Amino acid sequence: MYLLPPFLSFALSIWWFRRLRFGWRLAFCSATIACGLMLTFLTEALSVLHLITRNGLGIGWSLFCISAFLLIWFTPKPSIDSHFEDGCAEEKFTAADCAMLVGIAFILGVTAFNAIVAPPNTDDVMEYHLPRVVLWASNQSVQFFPTFDFAQLIHTPWAEFAALHIYVLSGSDRLLNLIEWFSFFGCIVGASLIAKFLGAGNRGQLVASVLVAGGANPFGEGYARPLVGSGVPRCGVR
Repeated sequence: MYLLPPFLSFALSIWWFRRLRFGWRLAFCSATIACGLMLTFLTEALSVLHLITRNGLGIGWSLFCISAFLLIWFTPKPSIDSHFEDGCAEEKFTAADCAMLVGIAFILGVTAFNAIVAPPNTDDVMEYHLPRVVLWASNQSVQFFPTFDFAQLIHTPWAEFAALHIYVLSGSDRLLNLIEWFSFFGCIVGASLIAKFLGAGNRGQLVASVLVAGGANPFGEGYARPLVGSGVPRCGVR
């Protein structure tokens, strides 16, 4: 129940960008950036007051939901199509294109199943990524804390910020691997969108997606950072 506001915030953000006539992929990437910024702001702001709690995060995301809904309500729908649309309606998908789509969907399905069934269990996650999140949740703040393992303090924190929100709101680490999976999905979407902006047609966009889907390694990374560190920035490239 407490996880509903963050996911609803993301859905409403996509809806708002779609109302601005953004294409689906660009709306997805823009909503990812918006929610990522909100997650960072909430973490840092609540950390100062030691209010990183289930109620604190729940209220923060609920306020973001309300704000997104008001934006949608008061934003008039453009009367003409925007140049932000990302469709390629003039091209038809061939059998080869459909085969690539099926391959991408298969990889996404298998990795999603793996992320849901298996909680974080790689060595680096157990040594410093997850302990860092647990200590933050215990301290209700992301300030530095005494530790014998400096790796719990020095690494860039955004992936753990996202893990902290899910961990506190759900009360479990079961869903933390979905952070890496979502970043994996964002890499695929972002690669196809970048290819589109560079002038590629449907086939070129699919090839870009296949190269990312087949070349990334979401299976063994847990929710660490390789894909998180490339998925979110890629959504911001246009």
